[in-house]
Amino acid sequence: MKEARRQGFSKSVIKKAPNIHPSDMGAPIWQLALCLLLAWIIVVVCIIKGIKSSGKVVYFTATFPYVILIILLIRGGLLDGAIDGVKYFIVPKWSKLATIDVWAAAAGQNFFSLGVSFGGIMMFGSYNKFKNNIYTDALIISSMDLITSLIAGLVIFTTFGGMAKQIGVSVQDVAKAGYGLAFVVYPEALSNLLKSHLWSILFFFMLFTLGLDSQFDLMETTLTCIQDEFPKLRKYKAHLCIGFAVALYLVALSCITQGGDYVVTLMDFFGADYSLLFVSTCESIAIMWVYGVDRLMQDCTYMLGHEPRPKYFWGFCWFVCSPLVIGALFLYRMIQFKSTEISKGVPFPHFAQGIGFGLTELILSPIPVMFLYNLFTAKGNVLERLRTITSPDETWGPNDGSMKHRLTNGFNMLAKHGIDNPAVVAYEDDYTHI
Repeated sequence: MKEARRQGFSKSVIKKAPNIHPSDMGAPIWQLALCLLLAWIIVVVCIIKGIKSSGKVVYFTATFPYVILIILLIRGGLLDGAIDGVKYFIVPKWSKLATIDVWAAAAGQNFFSLGVSFGGIMMFGSYNKFKNNIYTDALIISSMDLITSLIAGLVIFTTFGGMAKQIGVSVQDVAKAGYGLAFVVYPEALSNLLKSHLWSILFFFMLFTLGLDSQFDLMETTLTCIQDEFPKLRKYKAHLCIGFAVALYLVALSCITQGGDYVVTLMDFFGADYSLLFVSTCESIAIMWVYGVDRLMQDCTYMLGHEPRPKYFWGFCWFVCSPLVIGALFLYRMIQFKSTEISKGVPFPHFAQGIGFGLTELILSPIPVMFLYNLFTAKGNVLERLRTITSPDETWGPNDGSMKHRLTNGFNMLAKHGIDNPAVVAYEDDYTHI
């Protein structure tokens, strides 16, 4: 019965094809296409007016999942066998902590849960006032990410513990990796509870709001980057939003075909794994080693009014740990490269892996392309050009004009330290979003 439910998700819901070959892909599943359309309509309605509209919606979509998580945690904690699930979740297998694969997977999880290198944190942060306390914000975000992960893990594994006790197996036999955890195994566990329909509705509504949050983040990041690069397009915000939504909806149709599961796997593996590590490495090197950790520390001091504390701890983390650790993880993942698999022991065909590597090249190419473009368009000899493109220019400074006011605590800041979102016009303490 349990296996039948798991097979039902593959055969009835996503109608998974046996292979990724073009002849097996099939047409988009119309039920999923309608659900996808509804999701994109909601996304467009919520962000069509930019950060002003999406920011208000996020008050609900970011807080409501905590209500559901607490309810599900209480319900799961009352199940017979819940403690077995908790032990499985929090008690480590010490032998596996000695393997680099575990730490690489943990780093990848942190990247996804915190949104590192996706651009969303920088995009939303750029709409803050220049003197906003970014230090406290960063601590709150990272702490809440940890707390949320712990709560979500307890919610899942208390329920798994109850399910394992009921059917007479160990917790590890119940748990399943991948999105099957959310769409197959956990709903299966909820179906064994009293009023299972209520718990299922609450759970999937929570997943829906979390998905909306993620999509708001990615869409706003893309639109903000385009409008910052081409300011004349800011007055066409609604047109850009609708146009991108239509284009991305059409692209996403490939993910809801019978072979869509394999497409999602390729996009996840090649588009958001190695790529993130490479981008993060480049960002760390560019900011900490090229722009300079001392300049960054001065920028933080200028915005906060005091140095980030403890100063030398953060300096060591930023200057040494971040570039070296992330870069080492990227090299390790490349050296230990393992192809994605259709099933255990059956790798993706070569043409599919070629598409995946092409996706990776598309994502990473802007970094060397823009570097070479700026290098060749700069003036002077090679060394002068390198110095020019790796140094702040006269336009580098807070958009609100606060660089004109010098601090009285001994830190003399120049105009080039600090930056603000050019989409925000500031008049003293009044901020207007264009």
